[in-house]
Amino acid sequence: MILFASELEEHIVDIHGNSVDDLETFLLDPSTGRIVKIIGKRSEFLAQDCSVEEKRLVAHKIFAIRDAGLKSRKRTGISLINLPVVTESGDSLGRVTDFSFESALLVLDSIVTAKRLIPWSKRILGRRQIIEISSKRIVVSDQYAPETGKPVYPEVIPA
Repeated sequence: MILFASELEEHIVDIHGNSVDDLETFLLDPSTGRIVKIIGKRSEFLAQDCSVEEKRLVAHKIFAIRDAGLKSRKRTGISLINLPVVTESGDSLGRVTDFSFESALLVLDSIVTAKRLIPWSKRILGRRQIIEISSKRIVVSDQYAPETGKPVYPEVIPA
C-alpha cells in the first residue's frame, strides 16, 4: 500500500494500540530510498522495528533512545520535509511538502513539491524522476523544469 506521510496518525503505538510517542518525522537513507528511523518527540525507533497498519505506525520493539539529549544526538539519515527540490539544470521546483512510501517495505515512492505561497505549483514526482537526494537538496530530471508547462502526475502502474 502506498501511503502519504501526512496521512499517518500523529501517534506511534505499541502492538497493543497504546500510544508510546508522537510522530515527528522520518529519516531516509538517500542511497537506497529506505526509511531508516522514525523520530518521535521523545524517542527514536529503528524502522526495522516498526510497521504501518491501517495508517498507524506500530512500534514492535520499544528500546528507543529516551533522554533529554535526543535532539543533540547525531542522526544518520535525511529528513525530507522542507528540502529544496531542483532540476538537473538548477531550476527550483520549491520544497518537499509531503512524500509517499510503500508501507510494507518503508521505501520512498514519491515526493510532493510546492513553491511557497503558490498553491498551483504543487507537483508529485515519482521515485524514478529523482536523481539524487542529499542533506541539502533533491535533484530531479530536467523534464520537470518549470518552463515546460507540462502538468506532472503520479506514475501510473498498469494493472
